[in-house]
Amino acid sequence: SFQPAALLGMGPMAEPAAGGAHFVLGRLPWSWGAALGALMLVLYFGRERSILHRRLVERAFWPAMYGWIALLVVQQPFWDSASAYFRGRNARAAVVALSSLFGCAVYSYNQRRRMASRVSKATMQRMARTFAPQRHVETVAALVATARLAEVLGDTDGEPRGLLAGLTRELWEFLTGSYLLAQGRVLAALQECRAAGASDVLYVFNSGDVDLPHLFSAAGTKAIMGLIQELIPSMDVVTKARLIDALHRQIEFVNSNHLQATVADMISQTRGHDLTTLKNLIDEVGDYYNLHRLVFCGLSPPMRTVVLEHIEIEGRALREAARQSGVAAPRKILSDIDDTLFSSGGRFPAGVDRRFLRKEIYPGVLALF
Repeated sequence: SFQPAALLGMGPMAEPAAGGAHFVLGRLPWSWGAALGALMLVLYFGRERSILHRRLVERAFWPAMYGWIALLVVQQPFWDSASAYFRGRNARAAVVALSSLFGCAVYSYNQRRRMASRVSKATMQRMARTFAPQRHVETVAALVATARLAEVLGDTDGEPRGLLAGLTRELWEFLTGSYLLAQGRVLAALQECRAAGASDVLYVFNSGDVDLPHLFSAAGTKAIMGLIQELIPSMDVVTKARLIDALHRQIEFVNSNHLQATVADMISQTRGHDLTTLKNLIDEVGDYYNLHRLVFCGLSPPMRTVVLEHIEIEGRALREAARQSGVAAPRKILSDIDDTLFSSGGRFPAGVDRRFLRKEIYPGVLALF
């Protein structure tokens, strides 16, 4: 049997029951402990809008889950017979602690992947040449604001942290109010830049020196979203795509009305061919945070309805305009990749084609893409 107090040195460790299969977590059977862990995973993966996906909770969830699984394993009868080096209370506690640290690494890795956006790293000049005619001119106000925001991001350290460092830092920021100071510095920099002109703020949002996903992670407040909404009529589709991508990647996006409202407003205030370009740009991120996930997983039902209705209305208008002008209506072609663009090498579940090496592009297929 297992008693958590004994593992922590607060009580005796009971002997295993006859048969060796009985596991008690306090008074909870082992099977119930395993079922509780499985239930937490189902709740986590089953509903993205649950409290488990809030920033502070998610930071603690994975270390706790890995530690819980390790706790179940180290109390099994086979554990003591596996190796003499892993016997005893201290060894068990060390295994649980190391498993929790591994959970910290998993969280940090996932956060780095979440914030790694191709759109945010693409230069303003390249995207402007490719997708939009508008360019943003450097001004003194824009350069000053860019430098101030880069300094704030450097102070807040945009890189994801593990459980101990992250919780300690966030608790310290909460107690000292330093996170409010950072948010105030971001808002002040944007407001002063806005006073110089809307184009200056658009330059800041398109600058490669400002990491938008980390900027909104540090200061995605209602006031800043309100400032962005005021600028929407002046925005080009490239700026909208960069902002939407950055907001979509925020942990709190699915639970934040003001973040979702900003995204919905940017889409709803884009029309005609610009809307087509915006949708394609959102899909240019090349990862999970694409247009489909944004609309059907990220937005709340009311905002999803507004966005889908707007997309449908604009699509019908484009098709009607094409019909009246006698040209073919625009189409977006979707294609598979594995065993279509390049070979899967027969790797399951990607595909079955073993004629070519894995990831080898089929001869001549690029003419179709």
